[in-house]
Amino acid sequence: SPFTVTVTTDVTVRSITFSTNSANAATLTVNTEKTLIVTTVGGGTGAIILQNAAGANTAATLAGAGTINCDSITVGGTTTNLSADSTTILTSTISTLSISGNLNINGEDDAADDNNATFALASGSVSVGGTINTDEESGSVVTITLNTGDETGTLTLSGSTPFTNVVGPPTCDANGTNATVIYSRAGAQTVRAVTYRNLTLSGSGAKTATGATVNGTLSMQGTATTTGTSPTYGASA
Repeated sequence: SPFTVTVTTDVTVRSITFSTNSANAATLTVNTEKTLIVTTVGGGTGAIILQNAAGANTAATLAGAGTINCDSITVGGTTTNLSADSTTILTSTISTLSISGNLNINGEDDAADDNNATFALASGSVSVGGTINTDEESGSVVTITLNTGDETGTLTLSGSTPFTNVVGPPTCDANGTNATVIYSRAGAQTVRAVTYRNLTLSGSGAKTATGATVNGTLSMQGTATTTGTSPTYGASA
């Protein structure tokens, strides 16, 4: 059966790793008004890692009405010698997930075998203070999606470089029914050229929005402006 760990009090740890030792999915739940901090203090990495397996699917969910604060999250890329096609999927439904650094999503290719990596934001709020780094090795598929589960997630990107493609262009689906992406930096940012349901440009500075399509609401907040080609509206806007 799936493994479940529930956090019932405020707690600080140095790292969290979802290993490949079991094919069962894992769920980490943080209860209401409780905070789980994953920190580098005391020699920790501050990282949450979902490992990929050589030939089996791995999956984990961050859930609950509480809060997780961490330095980074990594999905996949830990096992490079593969024996079969497989997937590595981290799903977030927790009320608040705050990543002060980077979100890394890594696909793997080993000859005929590939591991596809996904970060799925189904509900709740996820903020990334650094960069979403994607590494889509040839043959693998890397996905970040808000078009899953309840489709009510909010993704806030405050870094100067919100996305970096290490290898290959990943699949980025921000068109969940009630999903919102916020570019919030106090300074210039480049908006990823994909289709959004709701797109908010906030903070300050020029947001380069060339190639972005909005199917719901485009919101301008703070003193943010747009540069390049303005976002276009889709048929369902």
